[in-house]
Amino acid sequence: MKFACVAAFLAAAAIPAAAQVNDKSLTFACTYDTGAKKVKLLITNPNAVDRKCDISCTYTAGDKNSYLQECKNVGVFKNANRLEVCSDNPKGPPPLSNLKASGKC
Repeated sequence: MKFACVAAFLAAAAIPAAAQVNDKSLTFACTYDTGAKKVKLLITNPNAVDRKCDISCTYTAGDKNSYLQECKNVGVFKNANRLEVCSDNPKGPPPLSNLKASGKC
């Protein structure tokens, strides 16, 4: 009986590890909303579990300088599609170009 309980426990413990292997990649994006005048950081999470992520956006402003905006430890809902996780005023003057997002969870 003890062996059966241990075997059942080990089998149950292996399921989350297998689920981690099959995780799909999250995607990160940033955009400039000209109407709201905000840099928006977006995440798509195609997985069936919520995540916590860090995301950053680099861009070139109208003054030709490069800037960085970032958000740390943001919650991303499961099955989220281009979820806006944060937004802020740009650090440099418009127009903004070369917006590139990156992140990790």
